Amino acid sequence: MKRILSIILSLVMLLGMMAGCASEAPPSGSAEPTDAIEQTVAPEPTAETEPRAGPEQNAESEPQGVSVLSGTINRHPLGIAADRLKEALYMMGFRFVDNGDGMEIEAAGESFATWEEPGDVFGWQSDPAYLGKGECVLRTRILPVQLNALNQSAPLRLAAHGNVYNKNDLELAKRSQIEGFVAEQGLSLDFWNDFWNQYAIVLFGLGSTAALESVGEESFKITVTNQSDGNTYEIGYTGPASDEAISAAGVNDDYDAWVFILDVDQFAVQYFSLPDRSVLYENDIEFLKQFTSDTASGGYTPDYRLIDTLRQMRYLQVCGDSIYPDGIYVKMNMIQEEWDTNNSGYLLVEPLGEHVAMRTVLTPSIEDILGRNYQSGVEEAFIFEVGHIFKQGEGETLPRETVSLTMGAYGPDVTMESFTADVEAVLALLGFTSLHYVQTDMAIAYELCYVILKDGDPSLNGNYGQISTIATENFGIGDPAFMANLDITAMVQLMKNPDALIESAH
Repeated sequence: MKRILSIILSLVMLLGMMAGCASEAPPSGSAEPTDAIEQTVAPEPTAETEPRAGPEQNAESEPQGVSVLSGTINRHPLGIAADRLKEALYMMGFRFVDNGDGMEIEAAGESFATWEEPGDVFGWQSDPAYLGKGECVLRTRILPVQLNALNQSAPLRLAAHGNVYNKNDLELAKRSQIEGFVAEQGLSLDFWNDFWNQYAIVLFGLGSTAALESVGEESFKITVTNQSDGNTYEIGYTGPASDEAISAAGVNDDYDAWVFILDVDQFAVQYFSLPDRSVLYENDIEFLKQFTSDTASGGYTPDYRLIDTLRQMRYLQVCGDSIYPDGIYVKMNMIQEEWDTNNSGYLLVEPLGEHVAMRTVLTPSIEDILGRNYQSGVEEAFIFEVGHIFKQGEGETLPRETVSLTMGAYGPDVTMESFTADVEAVLALLGFTSLHYVQTDMAIAYELCYVILKDGDPSLNGNYGQISTIATENFGIGDPAFMANLDITAMVQLMKNPDALIESAH
């Protein structure tokens, strides 16, 4: 009877998902202002441009990932892979407590094993990379911090999505991961098998199945078989939650708890039949153009809405380095003076190969990606990245960590006027209706630069302009190129409290 009920539940969820989801197409193979300029007024926000409330504000909101956009547009393959995995979790009643906005740097010793991790697969999670004087680390797990902050009673179905870092992978330390925690009564191994079979049906359709393969005393590999094409995917691992995880979540003895980890990178490689995960981070524009989807990005937060806006503006999402090599700030002609907190990264205790410091701004990576694509013969480029930046405050143990957006473009039809219009469209999405663009001659990373002010207040922490000729020469960009740098965290805080100056804090 329990299995029959499970199948009925799966059918209901599948029908709901089919009604909401659309298709994906796999590939065929801050400075001081000087001179004011004219004020620009952005359009009034509409229901479509206002950020969607997160699950903590509106638990009844439809998951953003099952909305449909106008037309088939590009989506990064990592985004498509994550969206598929997340949408199935949404449909099965999960709430995301971290959807990419959680802190990627945490205090040393704060993390712990949430389940019996197989050492041959997850040994790196207990051996993090240290930063500064060793007082903090790059996170290797997402759930521990979230469980400790949890203020909710069981039963629970929680998930978290974001970047984690493996210091043993010197070339690609960053990877995308989804972690889940389920606490329910009667959560036996048989029930857990049924759970993953339901997940397989929601993920791939009727007839799809899942299997839990024992890889330790209390750990299992999760494989899912797609009925429509017969392909099998090793999507992650699972096991009973550790005593520390159960205690952190405040789960009492009436409930059983399990933890799972889904490897987004590995799923993307398998789903798109890619040679290896390195191609996901090479940021080759011709490669990225092959991937399309007409579903909205799978997240509630404002940065996901920005991602979809930029997608519809023909911008391609890229995944740049979070850990910069030495000298990249000089290469992009940034001010090398102590007062400029953007001019050097937050240092690792030990370098990871050529990578020595966490980024304080996204723009060096954007310029590097523009340069590599120009040199490979790409005639025009419209790219963006949404990611974390890290700045060490005086006397602070942890860096100030914020979410930032950087856009970059070059091409025969790209001008300061056209790029300004693109920047305005992004700002309008966040509801900023009265903005000043003020020219400055102190941001030497730009040939021509404007800072973005609201009512004379620099709290937006935004700037844009034409990239300096020194930088374009250093990066091998042969055409005039443009970029914008926007502090999404500061903008969202200013939206919530317009009268307050923003202090971006950890």
